[in-house]
Amino acid sequence: MPKLQASELSLANKLHLTYRKRPRKQVCGPLHIARINALPLRRSLTLSAMTAMEIFTEDPMILFKPALLGAIALPSFFLFAETVKPTLIGGTIANPADWPASVYASLSGSRCSATVVGPRVLAIAAHCSSGKVSFSVGPNNYTGTCSNAREYSSNSTADYSLCLLDRDVIGVPYESLNQDATRLKIGADLLLTGYGCIRKGGGGGNDGNYRIGRSQITRLPSGSSNDIVTVGTAALCFGDSGGPAFLTLPSGERWVVSVNSRGDIRSTSYLSSWSSSTAKAFIERWHAKFGQPICGVHAAARGCRNSNELSPPAEFEVENEMVRVLGKVKPGYEKSLPEIKQAVVDALQEVK
Repeated sequence: MPKLQASELSLANKLHLTYRKRPRKQVCGPLHIARINALPLRRSLTLSAMTAMEIFTEDPMILFKPALLGAIALPSFFLFAETVKPTLIGGTIANPADWPASVYASLSGSRCSATVVGPRVLAIAAHCSSGKVSFSVGPNNYTGTCSNAREYSSNSTADYSLCLLDRDVIGVPYESLNQDATRLKIGADLLLTGYGCIRKGGGGGNDGNYRIGRSQITRLPSGSSNDIVTVGTAALCFGDSGGPAFLTLPSGERWVVSVNSRGDIRSTSYLSSWSSSTAKAFIERWHAKFGQPICGVHAAARGCRNSNELSPPAEFEVENEMVRVLGKVKPGYEKSLPEIKQAVVDALQEVK
């Protein structure tokens, strides 16, 4: 069987790698599991490496032990590894209070970054999705069922998934999806974000810390491609998949422009744009089926970061025939009306 050198790795079908750990007793070093989507391989292959990995396709399992991607033994078949799934390289640890709707989601043992974009809506990458998702916001735990864009099966740039949550997420303003493609310009900076690894080529990170870093747009969606491509010091790494990239306008509004999809794990990142025609069609199909509004898309969405909802007064009084409640909003929560209402309800539950 021919051996494929690392320098020849370049892929026809781009790879998406989602990390999850298995018990150490199964391997000499840390074992991670990755999924490859739409790759027609059926036989096992091995790569010489230091980190053991298992890679799965739609078909039987393919084993693969990469580190620096050494020589591969393959049955007269060329595996091209152009892009893999991300974590943030060149980023800095963010203040969680500034990004409360960005979560670290669990999906059948793997972990991906994700974003709450409506009371009962989570945005994530299709290649992360295994149907079920769980995550926490503050002390509250949530679960949901994810639906992938149907286009993703034949187009890896349509890396979209939306998850219907079991109940309203409380205590955070929801991020808004950008639907206006004219806001995006070649040369503009985007803020890449995620919970993933931090070293070029992989490694580090995946420690529960949310990281952010800037990168420059070099290519916008065109034709069948939904990709926004960025190049810069900040780049996606393993674990960043599914997370958001942000554009901040001069007005101060910030918008989720894309979902983290793929990258070279060094400087180039591939982001599936939420303002492409494919993304818009997927969002409307999902909304028609589940009826849940999405911030930045539907006027009925409430609790959105960029909404023009009236802010509650710093002090308020609520009275009916049985009771009068006096309240004072704490600093930093003045624009979080849905959360304030829920906080009042929760506080009253403590009355004995």
